[in-house]
Amino acid sequence: MQKRLPFIFGAVTLVLLAGCGKEEIKVYRVDKEPAPSAAPMENGIPPPAVAEHLEWTTPSGWEQKAPSSMRYGSFAIPGKNGTQADLSVISLAGDAGGVLANINRWRNQLGLPPITEAQLSGNFTQVDVLDAKVILVDFAKDKTRMLAAILPHGPSTWFFKMTGDNSLVEAQKTRFTEFLKSLRFTGPAAPPMMGDAMPSPSGVSETKWKAPAGWKEMAASGMRKGSFLVNDKGMQADISIISLPGSAGGFLPNVNRWRGQISMPPMTEGEFANAASYFEAREGRALLVDMLSPTVLENKKSRTRLIGSILVKGGQCWFFKMMGDDALVESQKQAFIGFVKSVEIPGD
Repeated sequence: MQKRLPFIFGAVTLVLLAGCGKEEIKVYRVDKEPAPSAAPMENGIPPPAVAEHLEWTTPSGWEQKAPSSMRYGSFAIPGKNGTQADLSVISLAGDAGGVLANINRWRNQLGLPPITEAQLSGNFTQVDVLDAKVILVDFAKDKTRMLAAILPHGPSTWFFKMTGDNSLVEAQKTRFTEFLKSLRFTGPAAPPMMGDAMPSPSGVSETKWKAPAGWKEMAASGMRKGSFLVNDKGMQADISIISLPGSAGGFLPNVNRWRGQISMPPMTEGEFANAASYFEAREGRALLVDMLSPTVLENKKSRTRLIGSILVKGGQCWFFKMMGDDALVESQKQAFIGFVKSVEIPGD
């Protein structure tokens, strides 16, 4: 069914609507990265697709929050009697798994059964955003409702999702649509980050690893396929495992995303090439980065160290990250490398 919807995935050109009254234009801009080389990187990851800056008009009553490492934009929407709704703006490379996979992932979040390709067209409507057709879904179960839109643009796909109290989200549907119609792309920016709109890749449940002594396994949630916690003498380190289809934007953008999490400036391609190291894991050559925050971050007792590894297998990009108190993370570095080496990912 998806293949019979070419009009949805055509080139999209959006222009900011005039006459927005007193509503304030809020803009989130992604820092520019140097243009990638046309040749693939040595590690086999192709150069990331180039996204664009996105601007929008914020509807009255929506509170724009600081974007996180996984969101290009974020809003809190208060309602009556303490009700709330949350809206996220996320961009991913390519088609991010396709329309059906993302709709079924959203349905699963609400406890709704998946739909088939034959049922796809009956489970979304199209919103006219000037000359473009944008997919809009509206799902509800019990007291929770979700409005979500999928917007392909150039080499990226943008996801807009509002979730919260049923009556509040229903009342915000017109404003949500107006928000979509206010979007404007304004020039090249860094490649899209990973986000929560990505469907779970196949085979993840069969992935195996050997956890080092002292690592406490935690319940995996959200994007995480695995999660661990290490505590020692009042210090703490968090370990996460995430898998995304394709190149997930490439090595450098994700390393720079990690650097931003500990208040470090982004690296250029040349700096990355000089600083990156690799090791041989069971599933292939893995990138290794080790970075330390320049200062003690807010609400922390010591500087924060982040050790990350990225490897690619079978069209999936796997991310392993350990972040926490400097001394503890440093002491766990060899255990972390051994952990990544132990990972067994099914498939070719």
